[in-house]
Formats: sequence, C-alpha cells, structure tokens
Amino acid sequence: MGSGQVLNALKTLRRSAGFDSLRRSILDLSKESGPVKSYTVGFDSNKRTVSCYFEMRSPLLDAEVCELGAVGFGNGLVIEFPVGPEFKGIADTPQ
Repeated sequence: MGSGQVLNALKTLRRSAGFDSLRRSILDLSKESGPVKSYTVGFDSNKRTVSCYFEMRSPLLDAEVCELGAVGFGNGLVIEFPVGPEFKGIADTPQ
C-alpha cells in the first residue's frame, strides 16, 4: 500500500457511520502487509469524539500527519475527530 493510499484510508476513518465500519476500515489497514502494526480506539459518548492510536510499521511524513490533523511521534499516530448523532457507539447498539 503506497503512502497516498495510506493517507486516503486514514482520512476515511472520519466518515465512519459507527464502530462496525470504523473497525472494518482499521482491520483493512492492519492486515499482514498493511501499514498499521497495532491500534487502540476510544469513544467519548459525552463529547461524541473518537480517538484512534496507531502504531505504524513506518512513520508518516510530517506533512502527511499535518494533512490528517493528527499528532505523530516516531511510529505512533493519534487521530481524534468528532462524530455526528448518526455514529453508532457501543451504547447505541441493541442489547
């Protein structure tokens, strides 16, 4: 996966409709040959924000990190973004 493809894939995370689509997108990035080595996702239901921490196989360029509106450090990358009311969090799923 080329650098441009990785950047585009990370940008699409902000458009996820819920945890299922977010998880599928991240798993695609985490495949054996993918750019993501490990990840953690958090959801703040009060603020309606999602935070994603990624350990990348290789660091992104500073310009790419800035384009994502993310914070990068070494091979780490943190992306935080607000989600709308249509985003289905864990508390929104039927029991």
